[in-house]
Parts: sequence; C-alpha cells; structure tokens
Amino acid sequence: MFANPVKPESQVGYSFPAAPTRPALWMLAIILSWCFVYGDTSVVQQGLEIPQGVLFGKFEKENGPFIIKGSIVVPSGEVLEFGPGCRILVGSYATITVFGQILARGAPAEPVVFQSGSATPNPWDWDRIYVRSRNRSVFEHCVIRHSNYGIYVENGSASIDHCAFERNSLHGLVVKNADVDVKNALFTKGHVLAIFCLPGAEVRAESLVVSGNITGIACCDNARFQLNGGLIANNTNGCAVMPGASATIVGVEITRNKTGIIAQKEIPRNLCEMAFGNVVDRTVVGPTEMEK
Repeated sequence: MFANPVKPESQVGYSFPAAPTRPALWMLAIILSWCFVYGDTSVVQQGLEIPQGVLFGKFEKENGPFIIKGSIVVPSGEVLEFGPGCRILVGSYATITVFGQILARGAPAEPVVFQSGSATPNPWDWDRIYVRSRNRSVFEHCVIRHSNYGIYVENGSASIDHCAFERNSLHGLVVKNADVDVKNALFTKGHVLAIFCLPGAEVRAESLVVSGNITGIACCDNARFQLNGGLIANNTNGCAVMPGASATIVGVEITRNKTGIIAQKEIPRNLCEMAFGNVVDRTVVGPTEMEK
C-alpha cells in the first residue's frame, strides 16, 4: 500500500505570537508571522492515492502526500489519524465525513495541511470536513484551505487548537447542534462568513484572530458563543448576533472593520466598549437587514 512513497516538496510551519498590548502591534505581528510561514505550498501531484470509500487508520508524512480522489467516510467506531507534517490533497467537491473520529495532530513546524488537490487551487475546490460524531475529533496545528465549508460540526463534537483557516469560499468553521472548543486559531483571506454558529451550537473560543473576511462571526437564534480574548479586524462586518443567540465576548478588540457589531436588539455596554476604530462601531438593524 505504501510502495514508493513521495514526500511533500515543502512543509509549512507556523506560530501564534503573543499579543502586544496595542492592537496595531498585535496585527502587525500576525501579518508578519503569516507572511513567513503560512503561504500556500506548491501542490504535489504525486503521492499515495486514496479512492472514494471508507477510510480509517493512522497515516504519517513519510508515506504521503495523501491524494483523496473522492469523498471518503470514517465509519462509527473507527479513527482516522494524521500525524505531523501530513499533507492531504482533496479532490474536486469531495467531502471527508466522520461518523467515528478524526485526529489530525500536527506540530508547530509541521502542521497537518488539508488543501485542494488541483494544480491551480481555488477557494471552492472541495467541500468540507464533516464531523457527525459525539466522539470528539481533534485538530491541532492544522491548516484548512480551498474548501467550501472548512470544518463543519453537526450533531458532533470537536476540539480545534492552533489551526489556520484560509481561502475557503463560504466558511472556516460551522457548528450546528454540536459542541466545539476552538482556541489560538486564525480565520483569514476571504471567507464569506468565517465562524458560523447555527441553532444548537455550543462554541467555547479563546484567543482568535478573525481578519480579512466578509463577516467574521455570526450567531443565529438558539446558538451559544463564548470568546475570551482575540482580535476581530479588517472584515466588512465584525460580529453579527441574532436576538435569540447568546454571545459572550470578553477582552476582544473589534476594530478596523466596516461595521464592528451588528445586532437586532440593544447591544450590551460591555460589548460596545470592545468595538472601536471601525467605520461604524455598532448598529442595530431589523430582520431584513440582518438576513442580508
């Protein structure tokens, strides 16, 4: 199965710098870090081809890169594991559906990278990593790019730590009727809506950077979102909160967006104080405007 493995031509590493007290310095540190270590690697066209179907087991970088030719399913009771430095090149419109567990554990200098298998990648080339199990999946030191939905957790559970989401067309993270812990994560480069909390979502977040998207974070009715520390900057809209959502945001700088906070009811004072330096810091709109 692993005859004549082809190693990736290059690997990428990344780190999340500690936040200086001034937001401008923090953002500069993030951008510089990104420029040095996050750039797209060249797409490797040779590697271990994985056909459409059922997949589980443990994969190491020495046997990759791993070229997923069609949609795959991790069945209930099984585990799909990728170690540090693995590169997963996903075929057109393919989905990685997880009814068991996926454990993608990279390292600071050797992240696990999920990206398009195309020689000319676009932000919509593959579908999503679709987590559908309450057996918690784990993503540590990962990069997810070129998909439509990034990681989509529905009726499931996931832990996300030190991951980067970039150049996905619609979303980086979607949570529906599921619980997710996400910390030290970066969402950037053009998501329509980077973090989308749908009804039944229970999201606990810490130290996020959400920058360069159309909308950074949106919380629907009957969703719960907690964020402690981070930066939401340079998006068209920073945060959008529906009236039936529970959004607790503490110690976050919401700045340099076109609109900082959009809500359908009065915005709490402590949240208002975190929005500054936007074209419009905060606005209350009706249902029609919110849907837009």
